Amino acid sequence: MFRYDYLPGSSLLHSLTHPNGVTLMQTYEAKRDLITEMLYINGNQTTASLGFDQYTQKTLSIFK
Repeated sequence: MFRYDYLPGSSLLHSLTHPNGVTLMQTYEAKRDLITEMLYINGNQTTASLGFDQYTQKTLSIFK
């Protein structure tokens, strides 16, 4: 079963947990609803991070 959690007082997705236990967590800009980072977490370990650099280019980090 999937589990969805939203930021309080909004319809912005904060986290999504997949049936296999992997969780996607999203953070947003303070004054807008633009995603600034997406983290994929398996158990207690972050497995991947997708974000943006100062030039708004996507950055991807994969952790093993």
